[in-house]
Amino acid sequence: MTGGGNIKVVVRCRPLNSREIARGATCLIRMEGNQTIITKPPDHKGSRDTED
Repeated sequence: MTGGGNIKVVVRCRPLNSREIARGATCLIRMEGNQTIITKPPDHKGSRDTED
């Protein structure tokens, strides 16, 4: 790739709603200064997506 162009990515995250908070959801993205920290989601063993 040549040219040296700039790419800017913008993400807007909404706050968790009351249903998400009630079921124990957590926000996976946070900002610290100019850094964006993305947390790996917890492993949900025994979730509803199990096979019979």
